[in-house]
Amino acid sequence: IDPGAFALVGMGSFYGGIAHAPLSSLVLVCELAGSYDLLVPLMLAEGIAFVALRRRSLYPSQLPTRRDSPAHRDLYVLDVLSDVTVGQVMTRGRPYESFLLNTGAREILRRISGNNWQDVFPVIDGAGAMTGIITAESLRILATDRELEPWTIAADVMQQAVTAKEKDDLRKATQAMLRHGVRELPVTDEAGQIVGFLDEADVAKAYLDATVSGRGQEGPSGPVTAWASPPKE
Repeated sequence: IDPGAFALVGMGSFYGGIAHAPLSSLVLVCELAGSYDLLVPLMLAEGIAFVALRRRSLYPSQLPTRRDSPAHRDLYVLDVLSDVTVGQVMTRGRPYESFLLNTGAREILRRISGNNWQDVFPVIDGAGAMTGIITAESLRILATDRELEPWTIAADVMQQAVTAKEKDDLRKATQAMLRHGVRELPVTDEAGQIVGFLDEADVAKAYLDATVSGRGQEGPSGPVTAWASPPKE
């Protein structure tokens, strides 16, 4: 066996392990040797070196992961929300307006006139199960065309029901908001009963807390916020 092969593998393994760049080191050695015959022994040796030297680095300023790098921060905007559940930040216990399928448009507009916080209004059937939602945008259109009021009911202006569960993470809930173009989600329990609402302002606050003020404990993918604040009322 050519002794030079051992030198090349040793050189690549040492640099790949101490620099935490095993793939770059592997390609570099193969290019220097002009052959990929050393690919398999390089992969084996560099794998061992990478594990053995994972707590040591040639570059003191090297960040542990791409998540911690400012250059890649935009790639992980929603990832920080994966560590927070809907139940931790949702609004609970606040009285809300809901409508039956046959509620008339005039009654709907009258009842929402005194509601200054809700953007999404659940529509329920006779058994209390949610069958759809009425958005603030739909209500604005309805309010500008008063000729339709006598003939319009909640079933005419509602859209598909979009909800979240307390155990869902905020990333999933945020994606549902964006996909359906709503600013708020009703939160339901396992029985389908509404237990609260998740607003985009709640998501924004959770994101700011997680990225600015937090980093209280270590999670599997890096520091995460320790949520200890009581639920909002």
